[in-house]
Amino acid sequence: MDIFEPGFLSAGVNVASELSDLGTAVPSAKPRETEPPQGIRELQKEVARQRLLLEVLIRALVDKGLYTREQLNAIANLVDMEDGIRDGRYNKKKEVRQCGRCGRTLHNVSGTCLYCGYEEVMEIV
Repeated sequence: MDIFEPGFLSAGVNVASELSDLGTAVPSAKPRETEPPQGIRELQKEVARQRLLLEVLIRALVDKGLYTREQLNAIANLVDMEDGIRDGRYNKKKEVRQCGRCGRTLHNVSGTCLYCGYEEVMEIV
């Protein structure tokens, strides 16, 4: 009987029994313990180093009272959304807009400066 047919589970097939029989018929497989390739190990080291540096920067900003973790998370979410996709990754945009008042980089699509609050008016026509 095809498992994709309607009524497969109600057709008298005892799945639990068949699975337990299968478990005794197949010897237990042991996962292979292999080292990742050198390139993967180097990437893992680089990711760990970047995590350390990021944590140092976060702690420095929070400990100095410049930002709270909540504020940093809000900025991170805005930066994440710069490409229009909330995916937890940073994809650098080609076009960087500057605030018309303070000159800092606008980090969101709304056009409101995170630093001075200036609302940039976008020319549509």
